[in-house]
Amino acid sequence: MQNRHIQSYLTALLFLAPGFFFAQSFAKLVENADRLTLEGKFAAAAELYETAARLKSADPATMVLAAESYVRVRDYAKAVECYTFAKGQFDNRELASLRYARALKQSGQYAAARQAFVQCSKQYKGALKASLPDIIRNEIGGCDMAEKMLARPDTSLTITLLPDSINQIGNEFAPMFYGNNLLYFSIPKVDRVHLQRTVRTQTGWQAAEEATGLPESVLAQYGSGAFSPDGNRFYCTQCEAANAAERAGNSPPSQCQLYVLRHTADGWSEPERLRAYINMPGVTVTHPFVCQEQGRERLFFASNRPDGLGGLDLYVCERPLSADVFDFSFPQNLGPDVNSIGDDITPCYNTTTHTLWFSTNARPTLGGFDIFKCQWENGQWSAVQNAGAPLNSPADDYFFTLNNDRTGGVFVSNRLWGTQKRTTRHQDIFAFY
Repeated sequence: MQNRHIQSYLTALLFLAPGFFFAQSFAKLVENADRLTLEGKFAAAAELYETAARLKSADPATMVLAAESYVRVRDYAKAVECYTFAKGQFDNRELASLRYARALKQSGQYAAARQAFVQCSKQYKGALKASLPDIIRNEIGGCDMAEKMLARPDTSLTITLLPDSINQIGNEFAPMFYGNNLLYFSIPKVDRVHLQRTVRTQTGWQAAEEATGLPESVLAQYGSGAFSPDGNRFYCTQCEAANAAERAGNSPPSQCQLYVLRHTADGWSEPERLRAYINMPGVTVTHPFVCQEQGRERLFFASNRPDGLGGLDLYVCERPLSADVFDFSFPQNLGPDVNSIGDDITPCYNTTTHTLWFSTNARPTLGGFDIFKCQWENGQWSAVQNAGAPLNSPADDYFFTLNNDRTGGVFVSNRLWGTQKRTTRHQDIFAFY
């Protein structure tokens, strides 16, 4: 399984043929890297920037460009390596010192990250200086918390990486259960996001296959979705991103809106766009989750609506199950007890325990995005708690999803995983029970 990502580097290896880089000038390498950056091909750009920098005895200005490209593809180890060469250029790149400290943190080097955050706080003189102290306080708090949690993980939880027949090369995201043993998830390809399905049998999870049955009009701009508990409705995003990889779950998506499909005797209906007070003009609405409770259907989602606290916030609206029309109540922001100034995403609500699970990157975390939880008690949300290790890691952790009988579930992470997963560049689906 350790060879699972080899194909993703074949192109890079071809470029690394003996003499290829050295046949090019420094200027040509940087020119090609700049072009690749504009095309969104950050992994290839990072390789070229780094090679160009090393041709000029670790040219620091170009090495910063390499480091920041590695950050874009979440290769924390390579980012740290390149930033280390380029510390003298941090003042010339806005927030480079902060990104360096975060790369240290997300590669699990908490002691070094803590020092780098302190140094960033002392030396930074840019436009965000007023808001930086709160950011640094959160990050250092995350380092302190991570060392404690990773030293004493929750041993009642077992985490497993789903097999290669499901986690293939690239990113898997937005998993959703249909029952306990049928799992749907998304993978981005050049043309669009593809919806996959896998079935769990007594021998384990079976090889994933392309999901069929949904109208082509849905699949052409599909991002993520959620089935209603009774299986009669499918809520999904339709996204305008030209590049499907932008909807891979590891960055705020391009503009998306929510639609619903009904399941009838003839199959799934064409998508119906939800009301304009949910899909506001110029606003992203994504990461739907739907549950049913006390005769009502509740729809949670993430959005950057103008009444939010910053970034993507979590919202909820509801409608009577007895109603045939999709006339939801006006979406309510879950408020400052849940939402933050950063991105709050991928909600999952357990109606049995009244627990909301979600991920955010603007509270003290073990890495970037961590999974958090809180409960609805006496008409308000309880204090938000970090779900801790092993659910969380130094990397990004999100899309926490429970199976229907609440005996376990799955989540998405780009963490390292022994000899099975040796890169943080790709995110995969993990199971917990």
